[in-house]
Amino acid sequence: MLVAEVEASRAELVTSEYLVFEVSQTPDVDRAHRVMTLLGPAKTTVKASPDVVARAHQLERLGLRGLDALHVASAEAAAAEFLVTTDDRMLRRTRRASAQLQVKVVTPVQALARLLAERE
Repeated sequence: MLVAEVEASRAELVTSEYLVFEVSQTPDVDRAHRVMTLLGPAKTTVKASPDVVARAHQLERLGLRGLDALHVASAEAAAAEFLVTTDDRMLRRTRRASAQLQVKVVTPVQALARLLAERE
């Protein structure tokens, strides 16, 4: 499981102020709490910044929207290897713009497979 890789320090979790904001807007309080608990081991939090916002605007011109663009821009700012999401719409949009992205956007299953393949 991906969380186990983070807990064992075989992968580093990065979060952002934009993700924390999005989670805080979740009407399901229990789900928001579970997600915030998952983000707890993050060693890096990308701060909201004009540079991240400027990059997000560029990404919006490539078809990403709002917070999705901010999430990708934040992952790029952190020089993350990949951004993990379960959002099918975000996956479709980032796939179309992948040549212009500085981060790979993948599902949790794809992220885990990549991490395990790197260990072999």
